[in-house]
Amino acid sequence: MAQLPYVLVAHPKLPIASLADLIAAAKGEPGKLNYASPGTGSSNQLAMEWLKSLGGIPLTHIPYKGAAPALADLLAGHVQVMFDNAGNVVSLIRDGKLKALAVTSKRRMTELPDVPAVAETYPQFETSSWFAVVAPPGTPPEIATRLSQAMGEALRLPDVASRVRELSATPIGGTPEETAAFVARERERWRGVIAAAGLKAD
Repeated sequence: MAQLPYVLVAHPKLPIASLADLIAAAKGEPGKLNYASPGTGSSNQLAMEWLKSLGGIPLTHIPYKGAAPALADLLAGHVQVMFDNAGNVVSLIRDGKLKALAVTSKRRMTELPDVPAVAETYPQFETSSWFAVVAPPGTPPEIATRLSQAMGEALRLPDVASRVRELSATPIGGTPEETAAFVARERERWRGVIAAAGLKAD
């Protein structure tokens, strides 16, 4: 249905202003900097582990039970950085409560034109949180297609599309086959990240 990128955000008092600064600081004092996530295995954590592997960045993972407590501790300065959905943090960045270091969309976001994309440093890096509608396995294909078409039509309505974009998300739509192929690609991508990082379920 929709995708929205993550923003790599830091506490405003952290003396770094860019992804390059974060990499240098982490490598300069390995083990000192940490990052928050909504929990082990969350898409936020996987995005950070992928970034860590690309840059050889020694950051310590601090898992929380949900995005809200993770963000609260970042705002309080108890943790240094995290990936969070753009919709959650754009207003906090504009208010100076958080510092944006990079975005995970392929190109810079309209809402944050001065914030580089991670892909400007690591061209293969592009990820986002995404939302899809699923149905039970036995759903007849014609029903799935009708539902998909109806949702696609709704997402194309100007007021619906405008509201989705207000949340820093991009309305997508698509057929059941396209959605299945997308999910399969995501599964394989993150399987590789999980294996490379040696992540285990709690």
